[in-house]
Amino acid sequence: MASDGHVASLFPNHQALELKDDWVTYITDSPQPPPERITFTLPVTNSASNIAILATGVGKANAVHLAVSDSSDGPDAPVSLRATMVQPTHGKPVWFLDKAATSSLEALSDGAYEQQHRAY
Repeated sequence: MASDGHVASLFPNHQALELKDDWVTYITDSPQPPPERITFTLPVTNSASNIAILATGVGKANAVHLAVSDSSDGPDAPVSLRATMVQPTHGKPVWFLDKAATSSLEALSDGAYEQQHRAY
């Protein structure tokens, strides 16, 4: 997951998010370099049996916080935060985070997050 919350090459507010019938899409106008990319669409991603989301570093801390808290639709969130749209039809996404990426989570639930999860 990137600092703006995008996963794969599914960027906030990008038209690729609207694709429902395609498995793969070719993007020529990526908001981040490189401009040309190929990616699975969200329906294909969500049909996977297992989904892992990896985020490392303090630069991802805000996006991680927004994705796992109830504030993912709040005023500080991108209009559509991609990581929150990764919802496998069977199971749940598994997050792999280092301690820096979880640094904004300590305020959630008065430390309950750290009691339930382990950061590396």
